[in-house]
Amino acid sequence: MSEMIKLVTLTGADDSVMPDDLMELRSNFPFVEFGILLSRDKKGHPRYPSSRWLEKMLEFKKNHDLRLAGHICGSWAESLYGGSPDFFEELDGVQSMFSRLQINFGDKSFHLDAKRLIDILRQYGEKRHVIFQLGAGNQWEFQLLRKNQTEIVILPLYDMSGGTGVLPRIWPPQVNGFTGYAGGLAPHNLHAELEKIEQVADGPIWIDVETGVRSQDKSRFDIRKAWQFLSIATEWTIGNEDRFMH
Repeated sequence: MSEMIKLVTLTGADDSVMPDDLMELRSNFPFVEFGILLSRDKKGHPRYPSSRWLEKMLEFKKNHDLRLAGHICGSWAESLYGGSPDFFEELDGVQSMFSRLQINFGDKSFHLDAKRLIDILRQYGEKRHVIFQLGAGNQWEFQLLRKNQTEIVILPLYDMSGGTGVLPRIWPPQVNGFTGYAGGLAPHNLHAELEKIEQVADGPIWIDVETGVRSQDKSRFDIRKAWQFLSIATEWTIGNEDRFMH
């Protein structure tokens, strides 16, 4: 068993969970990051926090050391790929609380204007790391972004299920530096899957879980499952989780 995990992202915190609950997890597991799903059309639905929740979190974070990543979904992601800054303009202020941004594509194919996207990220991103969700068939888009990135840091997240929470048959080898792994991870399989990821990872990684920390009916973020997941991941974490940001 090797120390390979710098960060564990729990995705899908929504109106079913309070910022104080997330802070308790952060206090006990300093390597945790919370991925917040952001969608123009699904705000207030399970997994997608309402505008009111986001505003509360923004105020909470001003006085608390809580690491958040904004996961951009749906039409906001599509417009970013096409070269429009709608996401940043419509979430002005709120988007500033995220230390990393992830642009999700799901199971769709979007037209990518790589140069324009990098220009937008440079203008609004404040040098935050940007995560590109890699699945089957979009490797060339990632390489195109990497080619144009200049001072923007583009990080790959391997999720062959496109965000649907399905375990891959095999985990892709790590070939792009600091890399994320996601898709079907849950407390009941995490130890076994980390043993498999260890065989293909040759450097620091992060892992991301969403469905695996939902309640059985998927309606709410499950603190108990989140605690279980983080407890298992602890065995694989690297001591200083903040080094990846420097």
